[in-house]
Amino acid sequence: MYQTALAICTILLTTESGLAESCVTNSSDQTYFFAVTPPTGARVTAQLDPGEGLCAATKSGAIVSVYESATAIEGCSRLVAENQSDSLIKYAEFDRCAWGSHSQ
Repeated sequence: MYQTALAICTILLTTESGLAESCVTNSSDQTYFFAVTPPTGARVTAQLDPGEGLCAATKSGAIVSVYESATAIEGCSRLVAENQSDSLIKYAEFDRCAWGSHSQ
């Protein structure tokens, strides 16, 4: 489900450096471009099909974002804590997406 190379890299970072993970899952029925941006460290991006996920190693959470495509300027973003994730339920432009955390 998760990008294989990224998952392996994230697992190695988590166990070797004590970092946690912040993740996003595409729970919509469309393919979109996602990013996970920790306050420090590398921003991780990928085009995710429905059901796929993306994680980044972090010590203090991250911003998870979704865009219609890799070249889109506007999208939707959410803050997640370390060892937390959120899932995109439905994409809508200008930060009006439906996220799984909305129902919590």
